[in-house]
Amino acid sequence: MPIVGIYGLSETSGSSTFQEFPQAKLDKVGYPLPGTQIRIYNPNEHGVGEVCIRGRNVFLGYLNNDKATWESFDGEGYYHTGDTGYLDSENYLELTGRMKEILITSGGENVPPQPIETMLKDICPIVSNAVLIGDERKYLSALITLKCAYNQRTG
Repeated sequence: MPIVGIYGLSETSGSSTFQEFPQAKLDKVGYPLPGTQIRIYNPNEHGVGEVCIRGRNVFLGYLNNDKATWESFDGEGYYHTGDTGYLDSENYLELTGRMKEILITSGGENVPPQPIETMLKDICPIVSNAVLIGDERKYLSALITLKCAYNQRTG
């Protein structure tokens, strides 16, 4: 069985989603495994929010750390992963970043850097890496590095 994508965390005993041919969507991480429920907490106008998971595959809590356990679960038993994403119309999950990777500008706007960094690399093939900067600033800036050709003869 050729598996194309799987998403999960150690707190979810490994995989929570999967996808396989021929239904695979390469820009998604799959749909929930049987018995696993996924919801998007506090979605924005585009449906992107925190990925929350509930099911028998989700751990019961952190050993000897009740505070961390209570902070990780909501009243309905969903584990808050700290990942951001959305569910499409066919219930496929697409990840868009991490909650802690949100830049908050001095104007109070929340900006996830990962989609912008990825877009910069996609639209400009010479860009090797891109890092978005803008936390507590009036504007966003990108630090980019360029790919350089390596000549095997000259090193």
